[in-house]
Formats: sequence, C-alpha cells, structure tokens
Amino acid sequence: MKRVLLMGSGGGLGRECEQALLSSGFSVACAPHEICDISDSADVKSLFEGTAPDIAVNAAAYTDVDGAEDERDKAFAVNAAGAGNIASECAARSIALIHISTDYVFSSPRNAPHNEAEIPHALCAYGESKLEGERQVASSGCRHFIIRTCGLFCRYRPGFPGAILRKLRQGGVVPVVADHRICPTPSRALAQAIAVIARAELSGAEKPDGAYHFAGAPDTTWYDFALEVASRARALGLCDGNVEIRPAAAADFPQKAVRPEDSRLSCSRIQKVFGICQPSWKDYIDETLQGTSLG
Repeated sequence: MKRVLLMGSGGGLGRECEQALLSSGFSVACAPHEICDISDSADVKSLFEGTAPDIAVNAAAYTDVDGAEDERDKAFAVNAAGAGNIASECAARSIALIHISTDYVFSSPRNAPHNEAEIPHALCAYGESKLEGERQVASSGCRHFIIRTCGLFCRYRPGFPGAILRKLRQGGVVPVVADHRICPTPSRALAQAIAVIARAELSGAEKPDGAYHFAGAPDTTWYDFALEVASRARALGLCDGNVEIRPAAAADFPQKAVRPEDSRLSCSRIQKVFGICQPSWKDYIDETLQGTSLG
C-alpha cells in the first residue's frame, strides 16, 4: 500500500484530504502543525525519515490574509520556507509533492479567467508568501503539482457560508461584496482531485508536472454566493427569512490586505491532463451548512 505524507492534516482541507486519500486506498501519515513545524527544516527532515512516504501533500499554510500584513515573517516562514523545506525533502527522496496554492498569487482585473501560463503578481503579503512558496517548490528539483484554488469552503470549518449563516441568524441587513468575482471551491471536491493526481503519479502515468488550477463553477460574486447560502439555509430551516442581503462595494469594507478583484481560474488544463472536471459549488452548500459547528 502506497503511503501519503499529509502536511496540515488538522485543518478543514486536511481532514477532507485524509478522507479522500484513505478512500482511494492509500495509507496516510498525518502531520498537523502540532506534530511538525514545516518552517523548521530539521523537523521536516525527521518527519520524512520516520514516515518514508511515497508522495507528499502540503495542505499546511498560514491563511490569515490580513494578519499576514502585520506578520509577514510568519507568513513567509510557513508559506514560503515551509513549502521549500517539504519540497527539498521530496527532491532528496525522488518523490512527488502536491502543493496547494491560491488565486491570491494573481492581480486583477482581467478579461478572462487566470490560466497557468499567466505570470503571477501578488497584491498582498499573503499572496506574495504563497507565490514565493510556489517558486521554492518549482526550483527544488522534485516532481511537483502546484494546485491553485479559490474561495475554499468546507463542512468542517464555518468559513464564508458559516459567516453568512451567523449573520442571517442575527437578522437585519447583511452587506456583501458584489464587485469581486470568484470561483467558490468545496474543499471535499479539491481533496478528491488531489487523490486523483496522487493515484496518477504513483501509477507511473507520467503526467506533466507544474502548476494546475482547480476551482468550482460557475464563477460568481461574494454577494451571489451569499444569496445562494441564504436560500439553502432557509430551505434547511437553519434561519428565518427576516434578513436582507444587500450588494456592497469592496471599498465599503476597509481591509489591510489588497484582494484581487477577479479571482476566476481557468481549469481547462487539469481537465485535459487528469480528466478532473470543475465541481458545481452549489451542490456542496447543504452539506457545508449542516456540517459546520455553529452556535
């Protein structure tokens, strides 16, 4: 049985990855932050020596977008140096790395979804740290699959759907950004895509490595995403209808980090190479609302 070393297994995506990989017949060695600090190269080396994986998946990240503006060193330690440490160990053992990245490596606006051939340009410290992590992975010498994704939401973490549900329960008017376009992505679908890539790599299929995009469809705005969440929450009896969701401009919500206005990702390459299609994010809203732990 092939063994996958899963970094960041304690997070929402990590939990989904563990389940998807186990369901695909892999043995999974889980490494949450409490077990391994990926910014510590010695810690990472010790973990690889103890688990002897056939492939590694890095779902670990510093994800506080606004916090990264004040904790730039911490963000780079995890997202850049940490990714580099993992990639270096993969290169030393001649195994592949599946590394999760983000739409925040891109700037915007743009007249079409971002594709893998586009030269990235991050607008904030978080995006810069993730982009530097991509560079360290790509230059490490290991076979690598950098999976950029967008607008992740998960049944194990409240995230955006959970935040909207909390506001719906509070009542009143809920303003939501309507001038930024995204491709919401269910973590469970991303985890299943990761398992497909791992299977292909370990089968010797010799698929081309490099950057790939995976995100949900169709593209939308945060406002329309919120409307769908509200509709499903009411249908499930999780809130009443005495709430107005109102479109707002991003400028109405001052934030430390600059977000891209257009985060749409072209996912044609991953479909062509691996046969992985974009999931309909609307199909995952019910399970997300029912699965999140909300007060």
